[in-house]
Amino acid sequence: MRHTRIRPLVIVGLAYCTTLDKHAMTRRSHRHRLSNVLSIVLGLVTTGCCINAPTVENEEVYDGIVADDVLVEIRAGNPTDDERCDAACTEIVERQEGVVDEVLSCSAMVEDSDLPWDPSHTQVEITCIVQYTAQGFCTGRRPQGHRELLAEVDGVGPWFAMHAHLERASVAAFAELATWLEGRGAPSDLVERCRAAASDEIVHADLMAAFARRGGAEVPMCEAETAPDDVLTVAIHNAVEGCVHESFAAIVAAHQARHAAVELGRDAFAQIAGDELRHGELAWELHAWLLDQLDADGRALVERAQAEALMRLPERAAANAHATPAGLGWPAPARASEMARRFATLMAA
Repeated sequence: MRHTRIRPLVIVGLAYCTTLDKHAMTRRSHRHRLSNVLSIVLGLVTTGCCINAPTVENEEVYDGIVADDVLVEIRAGNPTDDERCDAACTEIVERQEGVVDEVLSCSAMVEDSDLPWDPSHTQVEITCIVQYTAQGFCTGRRPQGHRELLAEVDGVGPWFAMHAHLERASVAAFAELATWLEGRGAPSDLVERCRAAASDEIVHADLMAAFARRGGAEVPMCEAETAPDDVLTVAIHNAVEGCVHESFAAIVAAHQARHAAVELGRDAFAQIAGDELRHGELAWELHAWLLDQLDADGRALVERAQAEALMRLPERAAANAHATPAGLGWPAPARASEMARRFATLMAA
């Protein structure tokens, strides 16, 4: 049986908002905190993803050479030729900043030799097929009951189409939230800022759709099922989709504004970055108000869901980065994963 290598899920220790006085931060402190986090994390690079995003299994062919000390280590650390080949394949994939869930097939070759793993050889040529899971993208906040698309992004046009689809979903999310808050007697400032955020997301969706059409892609329609509207469900949704994903989306867009090709939307990403930062600030203020509506058990459930969303970021951020076409300003998978960990740590401080 072939040896399967699965990337481990990195667990980040979090102590997220565990006291009511922390939930009661002012708007200024939220802006200061998120702005600082954005600046610090952009000292590296980042990307993000959603806890409920769809996944698609993909296969990819890799080839390369392992040599010298790496080859010696692979020989010594793996008892069978199959395991050595798989280990060498994983080394090559990660060297090229790819992602491996499972090595499906692997062959090793040395010219004029039937014994590629013989210690006399100083290098071995590897060809392998790996399977990896492409994670669904996350752009901002999804509405409750959102039906995820299971679609592979295979070019710049489809990438923009997927993100236009998610921006349109965010329009519905904020409109839905504004109506719910108004019905619950929430502060009028929170209600109006949700409506303003919905207007921002219309602009974002139109920007992404224009780039999608330029790339020959159509934007999929958004669909959603009726979702529960109790306080606990809404609080958990906001804690994940707003506090985690909306805040993180600001960092993603800011990085794209710096690094994307001009013709692929650098100015558009700059506009989105500023809006998403405000949306992240709004999410944390909503978080404080919603937690005040819950008992201790309810608050614990919300905090646990938020922590789980942050724990998933590093692995899924790497997968999102791997699936993003060149020129769009996203970092390489390993860097994306590191930035997701940095974001989680800073927000928990």
